[in-house]
Order: sequence, then structure tokens, then C-alpha cells
Amino acid sequence: MILIRKLLPLCGAIATLLLSSCGFNNSVVSLDYQPELGQGLHGPQVVGVGRFGDFRREGEYYLGTVRSAIATPMDTVSTRVPVSNIVRNAFSHALSSRHMLAPTDSAPYLISGEILEFEALQILHPDARIRIRVNLARAGSGHILFTQVYESRRAGPTYLPGSGSPVPAMTDLLSRVLQNVVDQAVDDRRLRSKLKQAEAY
Repeated sequence: MILIRKLLPLCGAIATLLLSSCGFNNSVVSLDYQPELGQGLHGPQVVGVGRFGDFRREGEYYLGTVRSAIATPMDTVSTRVPVSNIVRNAFSHALSSRHMLAPTDSAPYLISGEILEFEALQILHPDARIRIRVNLARAGSGHILFTQVYESRRAGPTYLPGSGSPVPAMTDLLSRVLQNVVDQAVDDRRLRSKLKQAEAY
């Protein structure tokens, strides 16, 4: 028992050293959807935004990891709000800018979905990828009219050690990829066609 008590402080010191050497820093960032960058194709004001489930098996705030050239984790990147909220807000802004957004509690149709991939990585260069399944459904019955997986990926230039933090470049890439995925979905002619067909009945 005495030996265990003597070893406990040593074990704590070793654990602290290991954690610090692994570089478990955390950078908290914000992602933004910019409506003015979209095509702005107007549609009927009948779509609300439902829930987007996070299926990534990561923390709900997790965005990515900065690694050294030998893949040692140096920094993690996270957001201030759950990624599911970021996606939902982006779809709300996209629909609103196209004059399609209706209040969720009274909208006849809802856009919802599942976040399958949403991550940025930095080793030799920043790389961001997002993959989201988007569903368009009748609000009352939940009947799905249209479903499709949208994805986008972007990579930045090779990171030069000593040139500053790579986190801003990762954040910018993720914002651009999110913009691309959301605009793909909202402006998809197939989705718009299903919405027009539903409105005809």
C-alpha cells in the first residue's frame, strides 16, 4: 500500500507529460454560410428545416485534427455549437435567401437529414470533406418525397511549417465545402421538381 501511494504522484506526472507531448490543444472556431455566394434560385415558400442527425461517431463539436508530418496529433479543432446546429442553420439561411423558408411548425414540407461526414484534416496540406444525406418530406405524414446524398471535398496548398497556424485555412475550407453541399441540395433540380409536383396536388 505504501509503495502504491508513492507511485501515484509519479504516474500522474507521467500521464501529464504524455498528454502534453501528444499536443492535445483545442482550437474553437466558427463556420459560416454566406447566402450571397449561392445561386439564389427562388422557389415556393413552403419548406421548413427539420433535424439533422450527427452520424459521424465523433464528438458533436468535433471538426478536425492537425497532425505533424509523421501524423502525430498536434491540435484538435472544434466548434462552439454542435455540428448538427451548424448544418441546420446553413440550410435555413440557404432557403431564406431563396425565399423558400417557412416556419417549421407550419411548413407543409421539411428538409432534414443525416450528417455522414464532416471533417477537416491537416498533415501535409489541409483537406476538408462533408457528406450529408438530405431528405425532403411532407411535414404532416413524414412521407419522404426525395432523398439524396450530397458531398464535397476541397484541399488547400501544402502547409509550410513556421508559417503560422493551419487552423484558419482548415476552417475556410470547411466553410466552403459546407456552402457547396448546401447549395447543391437546395438548388438540385430533382428536389425542386419533386417540390413542384407535390405542390400541384
